[in-house]
Amino acid sequence: MKKSDGTPIDMNAKYLVATNSFMGTGGYGFTEFADPEVQKTYIDTQKLVRDAFFDAVKAQGHVTAKIDNRISPAAMPASDTISNTPVAEESGSSTTV
Repeated sequence: MKKSDGTPIDMNAKYLVATNSFMGTGGYGFTEFADPEVQKTYIDTQKLVRDAFFDAVKAQGHVTAKIDNRISPAAMPASDTISNTPVAEESGSSTTV
């Protein structure tokens, strides 16, 4: 593994990492942060990702956005009609849709 500048990452060093609670508790199968030994080192700031982003933008003073064309218009004519409707079925004491 390498840093963005190409220098190797010291696999024996300790790093300060910021993440959200979903990833920090094993979301999407990312279990490295869910390890009990790792969780003992957590510092929970209770800060929302949105607020951390706003603070970073305020500290930087400006943001230069890059348009990378990841979003494109839908082919026309676009439709919001659902072609099949789910039907609820009884399953024990719960209902599955």
